[in-house]
Amino acid sequence: MKIDGNVLPLGGSFLRQMPVSTLDLGSIVDAIRRHAADDRGELDAHDRAANEAALRHGDRFFSVYQDRRGIRFYGIMEWDLS
Repeated sequence: MKIDGNVLPLGGSFLRQMPVSTLDLGSIVDAIRRHAADDRGELDAHDRAANEAALRHGDRFFSVYQDRRGIRFYGIMEWDLS
């Protein structure tokens, strides 16, 4: 997903306690890198379409990844956290 040919920049990154204590930390770092590189992970066609609509309307969009142990987790990008 790109706007004017550019991948959307990331702002601050925030993790909830559960992912930090449950997920493999290297997998979290890899997921943030992938998300920043416009790799949304394991989205199905419906979720990809929802993300495209979110970009057009300024809504949140997400990515889906698995850590090295197979635990599925989500990355969510918000336009404005003020």
